[in-house]
Amino acid sequence: MSLGKAAIVFIFIFSFIAAPYIFPKKEYHFVFSEKTLSPDSFPHIYDGEKKSYNFAYSFRMAPISGSSAAEISTAAIVAQMEAAASAAKNSAQNSSTQTAYGFNSASSTVSQANLSLSTMSYFNPQKGRDPTLSPQDYYTIRKKQEEIERIRREREKQQRVKNNQEMPKIHLQGIVGKSAIINGEMVNEGQKYGGFKVIKVGYDYVIGSFGGKQYRFNIE
Repeated sequence: MSLGKAAIVFIFIFSFIAAPYIFPKKEYHFVFSEKTLSPDSFPHIYDGEKKSYNFAYSFRMAPISGSSAAEISTAAIVAQMEAAASAAKNSAQNSSTQTAYGFNSASSTVSQANLSLSTMSYFNPQKGRDPTLSPQDYYTIRKKQEEIERIRREREKQQRVKNNQEMPKIHLQGIVGKSAIINGEMVNEGQKYGGFKVIKVGYDYVIGSFGGKQYRFNIE
């Protein structure tokens, strides 16, 4: 490192160390502007070759007088006290104002205008399940419903079969006691012949049912 560069570094470090002693009663703050940062803004820390640096928003250091610093400090304290009082007031209002949905309607961070009607409550079940029934109760109810549905389908099937079935031709050829000779076959009272149920056997007739209707046949 050359002596010139070493001297510049030494002066740069010394300037920062000696600045509080050279200006003991001044406080500095940053002032932002749209001007170019030039070495003239910092005359006490530049020595030798001066260069300019361009920034989108440059800044400079400006001293703050004692009265201005005191005013700023006092204003900051007053602002903090007002903020604390406002927070305590809002907290008291929030604790005394509750809504049915479980949130605070007087909150300072959420206004009434921003509340949506679709706000979910704490209890919003996805299904209409009765909380008083246990899973076993629901299982029993479901099994009963399935059994009822099975019986209903079976009855509908039987009814469709009956409706589609045609009544056979009945030729009563004779009577033997409580039996009838139908189309050459012996059919006892209470039995069926091709869907035709023999209800009663008379001395020369037979009464039977088919498809919910009753029929009477005499000996031919």
